[in-house]
Amino acid sequence: MLEQKNPQWNPFGIPLIPQLFNTCGLSTVLMLTAKDSHLPQNNRVFLSRVLQHIQPILVDKVENREISLQYVLQYLLLKIENPRTSNYQFIYKYLHGIFGHVFVDQVTIHTHLMTQKMDFLNKMQNFSTYDSYRLYMEKKGLITPNLLRNEMFTMKSDLEIKFLMEIFGFQFIPNQFNPNDSGDGTGALYMSSKKRKKDYEKIQILLTRISSNPTYRVLYGVHSHWVALTGMSEDENGGNVLIHYNDPMIPEAKTIPLNEIDETHRFYVFKDSESKVSSLWGKIEQVITQEIQVEKNLQETAAVEKVLASREEVNIDLVKKLNNDDRITWYRVESENQESIHNHSAYASLERDKHQPSE
Repeated sequence: MLEQKNPQWNPFGIPLIPQLFNTCGLSTVLMLTAKDSHLPQNNRVFLSRVLQHIQPILVDKVENREISLQYVLQYLLLKIENPRTSNYQFIYKYLHGIFGHVFVDQVTIHTHLMTQKMDFLNKMQNFSTYDSYRLYMEKKGLITPNLLRNEMFTMKSDLEIKFLMEIFGFQFIPNQFNPNDSGDGTGALYMSSKKRKKDYEKIQILLTRISSNPTYRVLYGVHSHWVALTGMSEDENGGNVLIHYNDPMIPEAKTIPLNEIDETHRFYVFKDSESKVSSLWGKIEQVITQEIQVEKNLQETAAVEKVLASREEVNIDLVKKLNNDDRITWYRVESENQESIHNHSAYASLERDKHQPSE
């Protein structure tokens, strides 16, 4: 966690937390939820305990604690977005009760994207990573180090960030201009090219009010990058409103004049919901302590293949017969299996020349 260079532009002490490749969304969640004095149990205590639990499946050894906590957020996201994670149905129901069909839609999108990745990995014959994804999809969301690392470096959507913010007690507040018309469908505040002057005035009034209220947090989307809004001020001449934010990429505190933002910029407003999320954390930690023991034992490829009943298993009996038949000096066995989770085939082959020494 880095010191804020301009504390007068950051009245609530939102910290500056660096990101890894494509983890700007995760680091921004940590920045926006760092100050949560309303909660009986600080979320950093909860996240640190979860980090200790999942330590055995972390491939990258990161010294920076706040960066390490981003792995925890990714781990939670993977559990949340997989409908097969039966032990996490309480979170599924909790978020579904808040977001409704939007949550279900995101879970469906996540499932589709994971299936596409599996198809690609299989075509590239990257079977070890393919097995990690297949294990996650087929075996109730079990997570391997390979999967966690791969998904860690994928860009997060606004919905995924909203889910995490909700778990930490910050409720998303849709478009404040007109709650019945969210414009782009995400509920964000943004500058419409057709109503620029009108939207500019509304955004200026609203963001100024929100940035001075300690119960609000603002997620700022700059093109395809997530940052944390820290405050607003006027320039020295009083002629323009300035937006201040923490950018995790540099990492650095930055400023942009309000009149320079365009329709590609998005502001997502969250408010302290005062929900009893600490009880939710207790349930999450309880489930993690149970599942991590299984996931810890899946670090080796052999263990993953055993759980999945390996791609080559259908050939075992045939191969044994061929090996024991002295009349056969050379063979090649090929198989194609229909996967159980989607319309997709897994291919495997085995070749042996008995005159050559076995490896």
